[in-house]
Amino acid sequence: MSVPHDLEQRIRALEDLERIKRRMRAYVNALVFVRWDEVLDCFTDDATVEIGISGAHAGRAAIARLFKADIGTRHVGKEMIFLAHPVIDVAGDRATGTWLLYHMFTEASHIQTHAWVQGVYDCEYVRTGDDWKIDKLTWKQRLGPRSAKLAQQYGVVDE
Repeated sequence: MSVPHDLEQRIRALEDLERIKRRMRAYVNALVFVRWDEVLDCFTDDATVEIGISGAHAGRAAIARLFKADIGTRHVGKEMIFLAHPVIDVAGDRATGTWLLYHMFTEASHIQTHAWVQGVYDCEYVRTGDDWKIDKLTWKQRLGPRSAKLAQQYGVVDE
């Protein structure tokens, strides 16, 4: 393998990692600011999303219902969300990634901390032209309270 070709591959790999990170930041930022159409733009048309105990939602229409009609009724943009510790593996035009998500739930009527939870995103990505989109996203709570009230309001569940 020639040095210029090796450098091109290494640069492309770094650019792919950064584009995937940028995609996840766009997803979380849209989630934080309750911009559901921007959330949807982060996914492929036939993506699958499973958040908490919501079950699997496949395809753009089902994902739109999940965010706009389900999550949108209890997530009002006053929550704090931190996405951290990405582990991303790229293989050609597909990639996988795991992320830790820290989410501070608040009461919808005011900004009073209700609970902090930590969850894990497991994602699959696909290259779309020069960019990447989420093809599969699963989130499961790992740490934090798992009360019946939180389960009902936010979809968290004991494992």
